[in-house]
Amino acid sequence: MKNLSPQKNFEAPPGAEAIAKKLVSLLADSYLLALKTQNFHWNVEGKEFYGLHKLFEEQYTSLSGVIDILAERVRALGFYAPGSYKELLEAATIQEVPGGSRAAAEMLQLLLTDHRKLATQQREGSRISNENGDAVSAALFDSRSDFHEKTAWMLQSTLRG
Repeated sequence: MKNLSPQKNFEAPPGAEAIAKKLVSLLADSYLLALKTQNFHWNVEGKEFYGLHKLFEEQYTSLSGVIDILAERVRALGFYAPGSYKELLEAATIQEVPGGSRAAAEMLQLLLTDHRKLATQQREGSRISNENGDAVSAALFDSRSDFHEKTAWMLQSTLRG
């Protein structure tokens, strides 16, 4: 997202804009990754179908569940959350993929790459939040980093099978 839109008559705390930008990026990436994971949930095929279908459902459900929390945190910091696909795509750091058929291993690898990237980015968001005395945002970034690291581990372990 190029520029955050501040709320009128709201005095944002120091460092809030930098933190909000990281939160918007996480929001956009979570939205896009939820869609990508749901795409794979719908389109996985083969002998690993049932297990991957269930795994992907657990993952997109978890991702979808945090989107509202992230948007509300952006608002609490004094900025408006993005509300269109265009804005979300502009703010996202991961790439979308078209629907359709692809090998299960490719699906797993694409998701693994995204989760590793997001885990790293969330540590940066936590650092910026801590530097600005925002323990609430730091805890949110830490919990998301933990989720992405655990999910990456599960995907990596599944790929080894």
